[in-house]
Amino acid sequence: MEDSSQKSDPDSSVGDFIRKNLWQLVFLVAIALIFTVPSLTSYAKKPSIPKVGDIAQEDIIAPVQFNVLKDPDSLKAEREAVARSVPLVVKYDSHIEDSVINHFSTIWSQTAKIVKSRKLNGEQKADSLEKIWRNIDRETRRKMSSIKGVDDFGRVVKAGLKIMYSSGFVSRDVIDKNEYKLLSIRRRGKEKIMPASSVMNDSIALSNLEQYFEKQFRKAPDKIELAISISKWFVAPNLIPDYELTERNRKRAVSSVSPRKMMVSKGEKIVGKHEKIDYITYLKLRSLYEKLHGSSRIAHPLRSIFTIMGVLISALIIVSLFGLFVFHWYPAVWREMSSFGTLAGSIIFVAIVAHILHIAGFTNYAVPINFIAALSAFLFAGWLSFASVIVSISLISVGFSGNVIFFISAMLSAAIISFGMQKVHIKNRLYLPIVYATFVGMVIILIFNYILYTPSRDILNYSAQFALSSLFSPFLAYLVLPLAEKISHIASEFTIVDLADINSILLQKLAVEAPGTFHHSIMVGNMAAAAAESIGADSELARVGGYYHDIGKLVHPEYFDENQTGINVHDRISPFESFKIISAHTKEGVELAKLHHLPQPVIDIIRQHHGTSVVEFFYRKAHAQNPDISPDRFRYDGPKPQTVEAAIVMICDTVEAAARSKDTDFTKIPDEELRQFIRKLVWEKLEDGQFDQANISMKQIKKVIEKIIPILRGAYHKRVPLDTKSIVRRIKE
Repeated sequence: MEDSSQKSDPDSSVGDFIRKNLWQLVFLVAIALIFTVPSLTSYAKKPSIPKVGDIAQEDIIAPVQFNVLKDPDSLKAEREAVARSVPLVVKYDSHIEDSVINHFSTIWSQTAKIVKSRKLNGEQKADSLEKIWRNIDRETRRKMSSIKGVDDFGRVVKAGLKIMYSSGFVSRDVIDKNEYKLLSIRRRGKEKIMPASSVMNDSIALSNLEQYFEKQFRKAPDKIELAISISKWFVAPNLIPDYELTERNRKRAVSSVSPRKMMVSKGEKIVGKHEKIDYITYLKLRSLYEKLHGSSRIAHPLRSIFTIMGVLISALIIVSLFGLFVFHWYPAVWREMSSFGTLAGSIIFVAIVAHILHIAGFTNYAVPINFIAALSAFLFAGWLSFASVIVSISLISVGFSGNVIFFISAMLSAAIISFGMQKVHIKNRLYLPIVYATFVGMVIILIFNYILYTPSRDILNYSAQFALSSLFSPFLAYLVLPLAEKISHIASEFTIVDLADINSILLQKLAVEAPGTFHHSIMVGNMAAAAAESIGADSELARVGGYYHDIGKLVHPEYFDENQTGINVHDRISPFESFKIISAHTKEGVELAKLHHLPQPVIDIIRQHHGTSVVEFFYRKAHAQNPDISPDRFRYDGPKPQTVEAAIVMICDTVEAAARSKDTDFTKIPDEELRQFIRKLVWEKLEDGQFDQANISMKQIKKVIEKIIPILRGAYHKRVPLDTKSIVRRIKE
């Protein structure tokens, strides 16, 4: 049962749907966007106006008063210049000076006590100073420990620091790393604007401090060097940049720059007839155009936005309906990303080609719509092919402004391709629906354009473009069909029909090296084709699946009873070894199929035709030796049949093998007894869950059984024995 909480939460179900079908939805949105890009760009772009150097074809008089706006590049350059002229705001922070001076006083008080101590020698003092002056090297600490007049020395250094901080200084990085040429210094409520080069930075402050120490310690050069070494650890800029305030000032200054260059009065002549349009005239014309059309294009872009949204919404509605159609009626195509991606990819390809053709100057009639019709008809059902075409034509009409004549001609032509290709199984008949489709489309174009009095030259142009597109695009689809089959993992009717030829290399090899398996496979294929046709499944795929389902037996043909000639090799090996060899034929068949480039649906049937069934004979043999043995040790690896065709091949394979082993004349067995014989075999598979994933109903299984009965009667019956004596006598006579 479903969780009631999930039922009551629509957002959860929608979210799950989006997560499970994300790539399908992405493809649908991509299709809508690619087709509608031309419309979006045409509605979104700015209106065209005469260029500088053009010649005016008439006098242009201003019908209204309007402002002439500056050229965007000039306005941008002016605003950038104004922004650069705004000074960087730096604020004086007195707390930094107080903090630094207090910190120095505290440290120097501790230093003086150590230097004055008589209990410590020079080296001990240097070691003690290390705890205070971690950033100063030992040689400097040794000099510090032997300094004379340590208190006076400290007062001089402290005074130098106060002098340095009194003027204020900024970090050199602030000036070097910014484009500001001016600084606005804010100190105690006052503002002073100075060139950045005139403001003292930390490097200059340290240099000035050095000059101060040279004056104070003229007779003691060692103290000068020591004072500088100590002071540089107490240099912290106290002019702090305020970038946030500066940026606000910049924006305010930039916003004050007016975009208006001049004003033109009503009735003023802008340009005369046959006069060359110069730069100023161009600005006037552009501003006038924006004044007159601004309500719909520039000043109030709601109309453009609504138009663009209308085009987008129309395209999204079209692809959404298409997605719902595929999701509901063709769930297998929707679920398989490879299949849906191939279908969507063909539509996207046509959209891209349509763009290229329109850029080159061609009309909608040249768009290769029938490429989608043919390729999807080769791989999918006729109605899905036709729906794909209708979606593509509708999107072209939205994105490229298609008319009714184009819609009708393309739709009818594509309908013939979509449904006509379904009946083409032989390659040399491929041209028939193409010719019919081209003829019908051209007739529609000629008749309707003639009724609407379209110029003859245009009618011929439209017809020629449509004819070339309609004739060429299906053959292009046929050329890319092998690649599409590989991507979608779907085999077209052409490929399946080619594989049904028993003269193929692989089947001929099977006939020579494993003749019993070959005969069994042909019987299974023919039986599966008839059974599949009776329930509306793909009969050709079932036939080919039956033909190739046992090709893995080519690896060890002598281990399978249909190929043995009296000697059973399994008598010499254990049942486990026998099971290993027998069960491996599905994997080996898959490898051979891939080696010979068989299509994926056939490979799937080869892999699934035994499902996870138990190899009963060798299980019973092992069970006789060990009653505790589990049957699961004698199961095929699977998977179970995933399609109706794979399930039919499993049924036919099981029935044919059992019928062959009975060596009975089935013509003498009553229908009900034969029906019970087949049902017993099928019911064993059903009870074992082998058809759980194949989406085959009991009603279909019963039809398959009824179809198999007459085939068994025709294939397994006793022939009338020959009267050899009578034949010899007649020959002699």
